[in-house]
Amino acid sequence: MVWRSLLAKHVDEELSVRKQQVDKRGEVLRNVLSLKLHDGQLKELLAHQDREMKELSALQTKTSLNDKRQCSSDKAFRPKAEVDRRLKEINDINTKKFSLERQKLKYKHEAQIEHLKRRHVSELQAIKELCEEEKSRVTKESNPEVLEKIETVM
Repeated sequence: MVWRSLLAKHVDEELSVRKQQVDKRGEVLRNVLSLKLHDGQLKELLAHQDREMKELSALQTKTSLNDKRQCSSDKAFRPKAEVDRRLKEINDINTKKFSLERQKLKYKHEAQIEHLKRRHVSELQAIKELCEEEKSRVTKESNPEVLEKIETVM
């Protein structure tokens, strides 16, 4: 009787240690993903988006300057008032067009960030599910062992 209870206690302790190991491995893996990979991916995405925004801004500035240069050099507009009116029209058109472009890019960037965050959450969830499967596998493997050990002792 004493031997059987000692053996059962030993098997239970072994099972709990194995489950703790699985939990620790899952925790370490989640920490590595969260702190290193996920943060790095987010920073990389934000840097890429920042570059895109700067490129758009530079392109818009270039377009605006070219339009002003063309209007100023156009011989069809002789009086200064006519040139000023045309420049104002071009500025209004460009302002509207540029703000729409920036807004589209902003929405695109927000969607990219949300997609990345959803992917990160699903990766962490997958790790959690794998850990749960591993713990259930360990439990299933342990139960037949307990029965075999106890039966051989008797």
